[in-house]
Amino acid sequence: MLSPIVGLMKHCLNGGLAEIGTKGRELIGLGPGLTPCGDDFLGGLFFATHWLQDAYPGEFHAGTKSILDLAHWARNRTNPISHAILNDLAMGQGPEPLHDLVRLLLKGVDYDGGVREAVNRLLRIGHTTGWYILAGVLTCLISVNEKANNSLAHRP
Repeated sequence: MLSPIVGLMKHCLNGGLAEIGTKGRELIGLGPGLTPCGDDFLGGLFFATHWLQDAYPGEFHAGTKSILDLAHWARNRTNPISHAILNDLAMGQGPEPLHDLVRLLLKGVDYDGGVREAVNRLLRIGHTTGWYILAGVLTCLISVNEKANNSLAHRP
């Protein structure tokens, strides 16, 4: 069950986020539960992508249209509750701990241990939901960092 998620993680780390909408299709509905782990992982990826685009307008492009197309495509391929949550996450809406975590990570400041607290609260969501959302968020952030490092390394 984890193989497609690991595959998408590797793709993001090597090639960035431009093809999430296409490569993410095999994750929709993957796994058991009210919100399957594939949906949760993609939701975290979508959420972080939304807020990176908001925080860095014009500098960060990750195919918003393909993400929204994937969320729409998922409508009949996962359960209605998971689909609604996936759409919310793609639009930058989600649980408070997720907002807190991404806000703190984007600020790059954690004087009082707020990141740890936000992570702990996120991990308490569902049986595995928080874990997979966190994995999606971190994959997005690491992918963007890798892409930035690679483009800086190739500048004259």
